[in-house]
Amino acid sequence: MQTRQSKQIRHFHFTAWPDFGVPKTTSDLIRFRNLVHEYTTNCYPLNSPIVVHCSAGVGRTGTFITLDRIIKQIEAEDRIDVYGTVYDLRMHRLLMVQTEVSGWQCLHSP
Repeated sequence: MQTRQSKQIRHFHFTAWPDFGVPKTTSDLIRFRNLVHEYTTNCYPLNSPIVVHCSAGVGRTGTFITLDRIIKQIEAEDRIDVYGTVYDLRMHRLLMVQTEVSGWQCLHSP
C-alpha cells in the first residue's frame, strides 16, 4: 500500500572499534555513547525505537548497551553492577557480550 507517511532516521556509526579488538581508549566510546544519548534524549519523541547493531549483533552491541545501562545506573542509583547488567542482557539475547574478557577490556582499557 502506498502512503505519504515518512519516517526520519539518524544513523550513528562508531568506526574506531576493530572487528576483533577493542577501541584504543574508553573515552572515545564514552563520548560516542554520550552523543547518541544526547541526540535521542533531545531529538526523538518518547518511545521512539533505537537499534544498536554491530557485524554479529552480540559483542560490540552488548558492550555498547552495557555501557549505556551502567552510565544510566550510576546517574539514577549511584552504583555499578557490570556482571548483573551483562547477565540480564544475556538472558534476552544469547552471547550478547561474547566473553567476559572482551567486555571487561572494552570497559576498562586506558
